[in-house]
Amino acid sequence: MSKDKKKKLTKKAAQPKSKAIVKKRAAGGGRKTALDLKDRAILAQVELFGSLGSPQQEMADYFGVCRQTIGAYMADEEGLFFNVYKKAESTLKNNLRRSQINKALKGDNTMLVWLGKNLLDQEDKARVINEDAASITEEELAEMTPAQAYQVYKSTL
Repeated sequence: MSKDKKKKLTKKAAQPKSKAIVKKRAAGGGRKTALDLKDRAILAQVELFGSLGSPQQEMADYFGVCRQTIGAYMADEEGLFFNVYKKAESTLKNNLRRSQINKALKGDNTMLVWLGKNLLDQEDKARVINEDAASITEEELAEMTPAQAYQVYKSTL
């Protein structure tokens, strides 16, 4: 085979078979770097995301921007994006709290315990007030008279 023929074959092999395989990025392609916050539809979607507690990446994917763009909007606590999102997120949290309290008030013991711990700072462990009474062994307690045992009990209250 001649050198010219080899060069032509090599060039052909290096080129894709179909133009559809090689897509060039259109002018101005890529992700947007900003959102039009005057657009009511965008703000309505931000509110919906807030009401679901959506993470920044999901919002970025939906709007077609990078996560850092959403992060910048969320970092601006004076901004419209942040305030719309946070207001909706607060409504979500209040609704969840209301549902949990209603469930607890209907007798769900697990929810009662969880709310007690988280809202009222209640704890599972018993507190020892009298260190001397806590150090008494079962054998020592068994050797005490009922009056002595009662005195130890009273000292722990």
